[in-house]
Amino acid sequence: LADTMGDHEGPLRSDGPNLAMVVHAAHLLADEHLFDKNALQRLDPLAAQWLNGLFPAANPQLDFATIDFSYDLSLDRRVLAFTCLASVLTGIVFGLLPAWQAARTDLVSTLKGNAPAVGGRRFNTRNALVVAQMALSVMLLIGAGLFVKSMRNAEQMNPGFEPRRVLLAGVNLELQGYDETRGREFFKRAVERLKRLPGVEAASLGNWLPLGPDNNSTLVRPEGYVPRYQNERISVGTSVVGHEYFQTMKTPIVQGRSFTETDDARATRVVIINETMARRFWPGQNPIGKRLRLGKRDTWYEVAGVAQDGKYYFLGEAPTEFMFLPLLQNYSGEMTLLARTSVAPETLAATVRQEVTQLDSELPVYGVKTMTAYLGRVLAGPQSIAGLVSGFGLLALVMAAVGLYGVMSYAVAGRTREIGIRMALGANTRSVFSFILKQGLRLALLGVGLGLAAALGLTRLMKSLLYGVSVTDPLTFVAIASLLTAVALLACWLPARRATKVDPMVALRCD
Repeated sequence: LADTMGDHEGPLRSDGPNLAMVVHAAHLLADEHLFDKNALQRLDPLAAQWLNGLFPAANPQLDFATIDFSYDLSLDRRVLAFTCLASVLTGIVFGLLPAWQAARTDLVSTLKGNAPAVGGRRFNTRNALVVAQMALSVMLLIGAGLFVKSMRNAEQMNPGFEPRRVLLAGVNLELQGYDETRGREFFKRAVERLKRLPGVEAASLGNWLPLGPDNNSTLVRPEGYVPRYQNERISVGTSVVGHEYFQTMKTPIVQGRSFTETDDARATRVVIINETMARRFWPGQNPIGKRLRLGKRDTWYEVAGVAQDGKYYFLGEAPTEFMFLPLLQNYSGEMTLLARTSVAPETLAATVRQEVTQLDSELPVYGVKTMTAYLGRVLAGPQSIAGLVSGFGLLALVMAAVGLYGVMSYAVAGRTREIGIRMALGANTRSVFSFILKQGLRLALLGVGLGLAAALGLTRLMKSLLYGVSVTDPLTFVAIASLLTAVALLACWLPARRATKVDPMVALRCD
């Protein structure tokens, strides 16, 4: 931290720039996987406690998505005790109900040999639990199916740029006290060095990365735009980029031109807007040459080009307005170096870091990673949810199948005498098989039907988490219903097959 802060002196204040420097320095170390909470606690427990509470409060814009915290996954005694207690109580509660039912057995019916009914005659607790299991399995598996399909769509979704073979490296010149003149010269030389590296096709800069945690926005006042209501404030996402940003990111310019080296402080102020912004402010018109003001500035900015729409904040977002400003006209000391390569970008990570540090050996270079790895964190959360829901859905499916199999096996065992009498009176194995099978499938289909009805209502709560898939996707609903029916058929088939092998003489002799 001291090396990163340089010679800064003075007490740490929650409202001072020195505290922000400490937090930013810790962020740099975290991004390079050098910061470990456990190591910090071993170093100094008091410092650990202070810093752990410091990060969220001191810098709300801190990119925690890039911090690779260490988690203690060892067995926790409290969790183990709770799990054991819950298991014992579950066994006791669900063991008491059968015991209570057994204590209330009708002796007359038992002596007459009446068996427990399944399905058609009497809907008992066992049947209700099977139906509930089937319904829960349907809901969980439909949710899992929607999430998996959503993740597949997200992975294939066009974010508005080509993320493959792009290397990222962050620098913050403000930490080293660069003024604007020195900063512009540093960025110019850094980009030139990257372009000369073997395997680098293009290089540029950007102070904001798409689909990241930051949200840079600016108030705009388009020329000729009629507000929809009084005092309408129009906020548009903004990114300051180098003049070869669009070539490096392979973001198409659909109208006008890209930024050039001539778009400097002496030239007319220009911006590049996206298609959604052009349609909103100048519908049916050519947006090239149109003007707008930014924030409270009186300076006019001219639209030089229109970039293809992309995904800026999250993959499931609706088309939103966004614009780009040239770095030569809008200086920012904190930028990300972008290098498009013809080789695997990770092989150039050390070389890029070395090239930048040769310009300033005391300047920290952080966040050196590929764009693919950067975007992988965007999908990490939804993928975890999809995996978790899928796991619970498969577990519920197995439990439902086992429950249905158990109920049908119990029914076959209890109705052995009845099955023997049917067969003695002329019933063939086919009729016995279909009789038992129908009893089980009635329960399964009832559970599937209830599960589908419940899923139609509950999946609407997942709408904001899905990408490119409807919450009532018919293919998912039909596939899950078919899967559950097939599993139920298999669970019923085994007891039904056992019923066909009942020997009538042995069954009657058991009486």
